[in-house]
Amino acid sequence: RNAIKKWQNGEIRDKEGNIKNKFVICVNDDVDTKRALNGCTVSGITENPDGTITAWIWDKWDFDNEYTEKDGNSQNLNLPNKIALELQNAGVFENFQILVPITIKPFDKTF
Repeated sequence: RNAIKKWQNGEIRDKEGNIKNKFVICVNDDVDTKRALNGCTVSGITENPDGTITAWIWDKWDFDNEYTEKDGNSQNLNLPNKIALELQNAGVFENFQILVPITIKPFDKTF
């Protein structure tokens, strides 16, 4: 919601200064969401006549090195992620895409 608000306010622009219609965001508000959709792409943003905003969130299900190093976090998934990363690199796992349609109700002016 915050990223869409920034987009709506014209804060998300490309190098030429044009408002971007596709950009990458990080999801940090929920552990499950962060692990599932962190670094996801928001695209197809449309402001509708009824005030809603619709868009798509796209991400790829895959594993990377981010969660394979020890950092002292007791919730870190080092070992399971490291095993999954090795299986992915060996071609055992087939990566797939996650596509989530979203609809955001009109923003409250006090938001």
